[in-house]
Amino acid sequence: MKQKVNILPTIEKEYTNIFNQYSDQLCKLLYNRFGDYEKAKDITQESFLKLWNNRYKVSYNKVKGYLFVVANNTYINSLYKNKVRNNYAKEIESERHPVSIMEAPDYKMEEKDFLTALQAAINKLPTKQREVLIMNRFDQKSYKEVATELNISIKTVEKRMQAAFIAITKAVGTDIKKYRL
Repeated sequence: MKQKVNILPTIEKEYTNIFNQYSDQLCKLLYNRFGDYEKAKDITQESFLKLWNNRYKVSYNKVKGYLFVVANNTYINSLYKNKVRNNYAKEIESERHPVSIMEAPDYKMEEKDFLTALQAAINKLPTKQREVLIMNRFDQKSYKEVATELNISIKTVEKRMQAAFIAITKAVGTDIKKYRL
């Protein structure tokens, strides 16, 4: 009778080696972007978890690139979520009245649906468009600052922003400019 060969220890050993090789580098990069060591550690762990969950799909030669792309996308999504929450809280606070339409259940449900659709639309954007959109609209950087930071032309920033707005408007089904995105 043939004995089954268990390859899991080899995979675990390789994964441990990959973790030891890239985790500090990835964490330092994220810390430099966030300025928050705990957040950098969390995203590093999340990136390695995604690698583990996709370990049979990612070739060994592309592990480093995969990790850094996952970490970057997680970082961008995290910035977006925090900005939306903060902007929403500020707007609610500044417009609060004793009897407000914003407190009506229908409005709250519509708003929740809109924010969910908006987040899904932004998450579906190509990475380059999403990055430019978040840097400009949520980090409040000018097109020139975005272009300088990404080492691209201002015209490229404009084209990516336009494409992002078109895609989001189609996905959400409303003109998003009135929502001050």
